[in-house]
Amino acid sequence: MKQIRILTLIAIFGISLVCFSCEKDDAGNFDKSATERLQERIDEVYNLLKSSTNGWVMKYYIGSSQSGGGYIYTLKFNETEAEVGFELSESIFGKGLGETITSLYKITDDSGPVLSFDTYNEYLHYFSTPSSGNYQAMGGDFEFEIFDVQSDKITMIGRRSRNLIVLEPLTQSSEEYLSGVANISKNFIPYYLNGTVGSKTITGTVDYGTRHISLKVDDKEYTTAFCFTPDGLSLYVPVEMGGVEVKDIKYDLQSMKLSSTSLDITGSVPDGWLPFDEYEGNYRLDYTGQFYANVTLTPGQYNSTYILSGLNRNYNLVLNYNMQTGRLELKSQMIGTVDGYSIYFCAWALDDGGSVTWAPEAGMQLVWNKDSENPVYTFEANSYTWRNASGGKCATDSFILFAVGTTDIFYYDKAAWGTNGYAQWPYLESLTKL
Repeated sequence: MKQIRILTLIAIFGISLVCFSCEKDDAGNFDKSATERLQERIDEVYNLLKSSTNGWVMKYYIGSSQSGGGYIYTLKFNETEAEVGFELSESIFGKGLGETITSLYKITDDSGPVLSFDTYNEYLHYFSTPSSGNYQAMGGDFEFEIFDVQSDKITMIGRRSRNLIVLEPLTQSSEEYLSGVANISKNFIPYYLNGTVGSKTITGTVDYGTRHISLKVDDKEYTTAFCFTPDGLSLYVPVEMGGVEVKDIKYDLQSMKLSSTSLDITGSVPDGWLPFDEYEGNYRLDYTGQFYANVTLTPGQYNSTYILSGLNRNYNLVLNYNMQTGRLELKSQMIGTVDGYSIYFCAWALDDGGSVTWAPEAGMQLVWNKDSENPVYTFEANSYTWRNASGGKCATDSFILFAVGTTDIFYYDKAAWGTNGYAQWPYLESLTKL
């Protein structure tokens, strides 16, 4: 099968390209020095940025070759400052979508105009700020090389990621636009795609986690990043397939249909998919064939997490909701600190030699029995595997507590932190709704 992956257009033109597309005639400008002409370009960008009454939408892509997908920011500029809105302001920072954060900005000359933000902004620097667990950050940018300027679009390149970053004028308030984005992103559930593009049959899948869409027409597969918009999806760059160019795709929440000119796709979800709200309630958790605990699942962040309480009074556990599989996942996680040690609820592979990992991806997923009247959710290993000391492949079937310090690691066998007198939960079996 021939696979075509959508690549950054900038690679074609070179790293330091500065190419303005202007709507006015530049004839006669070349009697000016290069410095004067560049200053005119910088002034042009300044004036254009400030001219949009509602500000700008920024379609922002993270990671090498857009590996982390696209996200939406809003920017409103005055002489020296930019008000920044962010589609993740609620889910990450607990702030309203109407709450903006202000930063100083400037446009400088560095082999061409560069837009940069001079003060730390927790929204705008979210993807580019390293942390103890991710010292290389998430592949974001806060400096942008400007290479194409038109009244309805400013196209830039992230200085680190080399991804295309586009600014488009806002025609409504920042809060209204971001609310529309949030509505689509929270309720976009298709995983499988089937339909037509032009006269061709098209199939595909959507990866919500990495914000990538893969579409297959004939023997060609097209994979590209996207960002959510109030209407649906906006692809990283236009994709031509089946004789049709596709860039912006509308999504209907009720029918799960995706459409644009000559594109008609119906989305679907995997067998056994459940909506987020179905998991709330009281349960009996059975494990190791003889132990059980009465627990409660309470919604956390909508369409994202649940809180499991009842295993122990010292802590609750977080379960992640995978919107595209419709399943909850229980993974390794830190649950507290004692005497300088971090206490982890660790994935445990009893059937694979008893290996333990606190990798946050390791864990188990809940599989519904498809009985709406008497729901039972069986624990199964998720897709994450690891290698034990002998090189054997391990998958999660149990959980156990471990204490992790700066110099040592050990089984945290404190009954007060466990359930039924033990700080371990061998062979998780099921959750039965009470």
